[in-house]
Amino acid sequence: QQGQQGQQQQGRQQEGQQGQEPGPQNDFDRLSREQEGIANEARDLARSLREMADDLERNELMERSESERFEQEVARPLEQLGDDRLPRSAEDIEAIPRSGNPQDEASRAEAEARQISRNLRDVSRNLAGSGDFREILQRLESIVELQGKVISETRDAAGTEGSAPQKSPGGKKDK
Repeated sequence: QQGQQGQQQQGRQQEGQQGQEPGPQNDFDRLSREQEGIANEARDLARSLREMADDLERNELMERSESERFEQEVARPLEQLGDDRLPRSAEDIEAIPRSGNPQDEASRAEAEARQISRNLRDVSRNLAGSGDFREILQRLESIVELQGKVISETRDAAGTEGSAPQKSPGGKKDK
C-alpha cells in the first residue's frame, strides 16, 4: 500500500509540476499507474511466496506434492496476474480517453478489472484455506515444542551431573 500511496503522491506532484489541471486523461493516467503498482506488488508477492514454499520444501516442512499444488494454485496465478493481466489492464485504462468510444472502453476495462479482482480473491482463498499450510504450521509448532523439551532436558541433565556447564571465554560451553 505504501508503494501505491507513493506512486499516487508522485503522480499528483508531476501533474502539479507540469501545470496541468486534473482532467479525464490525468485521471486515467493515475488509475493506470495505480494498476501498474498493483502489478508490481503481485509479482513481488508471488516471488516471496514461491521462495517461502521452496524454503519449506528444502527444510522438509512441505512435501513436493504440496509445493507443486501451491505453485499451481497460488504462485503461478498471482505471477500471471502481475506479469500479464494487470499491466495489460493498466494500458487499457490509460487508452480509454483516446479511444473512439470511451464509454464502451471504460465498461470493458471495468469488467476486466472486476475479473482480475475475482482472480486475486481466488488466489487469496487458495492460500488462506490451504490445509497444507495449517499442517505446516502445526508441524512447526511441534518442532518448537520438541526444541523446548531438548532445552529443558539438557538443562536438567546438566544439573544432575553436579554442576551447571561453565562458559569459556570464547562463549562456548565446557563439559
